[in-house]
Amino acid sequence: MFNRLFPRLLRPAHHPVVLMLLPLVVFTMGSVHAGLTCAEPTQSFTRVAGDPALRTTFAIRNSGNQEVTVRKISTNCSCTTGKTDKTSYAPGEAGTLVVDYAYGTKVGPHVKNIVIETTDKARLVASVAVTVQEPPVKLTPGLVWWKTGEAPAPKAGMVQATGGFPVSATRATTSDPRISARPETIQ
Repeated sequence: MFNRLFPRLLRPAHHPVVLMLLPLVVFTMGSVHAGLTCAEPTQSFTRVAGDPALRTTFAIRNSGNQEVTVRKISTNCSCTTGKTDKTSYAPGEAGTLVVDYAYGTKVGPHVKNIVIETTDKARLVASVAVTVQEPPVKLTPGLVWWKTGEAPAPKAGMVQATGGFPVSATRATTSDPRISARPETIQ
């Protein structure tokens, strides 16, 4: 069967390559150890603008056969920090990685990576995916218009917060410079 799958490897010129690769693979497999691992390396959240920060915890474990020490924790953004509960983990020992992400006024989807580098030269990458949504609002009516020939009288519209989030109107604009608009607060 080997002859049918790899016919070119059976030529004499290829045998030294095969013989040299096999010991390398066996040697590498014997020295591998896992180091820090995370059962759920990605966490996803949905937040609403106005809630400017998120804190979450990742469960980590030394799945290797040697003690590992955290050398460095880095993130892909200065708005994100990570901190482990310990600096060294014995084989089989569990711990936590606490991540703080201060997204402030940003909206939309964001992914922040946290990289833990250890003394065993391994890297554990954890990710926090956050989608920050605009506060939900209801516009009544959805569109204000005047019919052809209608007198240019003032018309009102209402912006109402839904879902318990506060909304304040600071300005109103129109697409036609001949029409003016201004916000008023109704109690």
